Amino acid sequence: MKCTDAINFLLYSYFEVTIDDSKEAFINAAIKRAHRDASSHVLSVKEGKKENLKQKCSELIKGEVETLLTSERVYAEFHKDLCKALKEKYNGNTNSPLDFTYGIAQKWVNMTLKYLCIMNAILKSNSESHEFSKEYSRKLDDIECCLHVPIDSFILEAAGSKTGDYSLGLEIPHKNKKELRSYSGSGSLPWSRWDPEDWGKKENYYLIFQEKIR
Repeated sequence: MKCTDAINFLLYSYFEVTIDDSKEAFINAAIKRAHRDASSHVLSVKEGKKENLKQKCSELIKGEVETLLTSERVYAEFHKDLCKALKEKYNGNTNSPLDFTYGIAQKWVNMTLKYLCIMNAILKSNSESHEFSKEYSRKLDDIECCLHVPIDSFILEAAGSKTGDYSLGLEIPHKNKKELRSYSGSGSLPWSRWDPEDWGKKENYYLIFQEKIR
């Protein structure tokens, strides 16, 4: 099998794009795939609003990502502002209690950037000439060290564990949202319910958690 055919198979199977697609298509594909990761089984939107909200927020992410990749904007500010903007878009449009939390926003943003880095690496392995790599490769390489870990159950368990090669023994927000405790599969707050604004003095714990992992 030709290398190009194998790469196209990989790209299309996971992102529904090929080497012949535009840089815009690659960004859209990353956002779409990341939305599935962030919303599957955890996000419930009011009837008739789901697709419109998804489209508007996808366009918002796309614009912010393109700005990030073509300017000198600080990644930390980009991440914080974009997650806040996404939450505002979904405010009042979800079915309780599955609100659009900061946890869902961070997953959507973080996985979008992660997928862009993956697609960039795949494209560079085949050719440096694709318009996506030519325009964004250097910036993606530059910001890779700034990217946040996409928090999910595997990350929470690993970070909260006190044993094992990658254990950090970090305290994890408890389901009562009032305190931090050792990780517990049944007692720890799931990533989809993380919302630092509800934690009072722990409002910055998402960022603290990221720094401890880093």
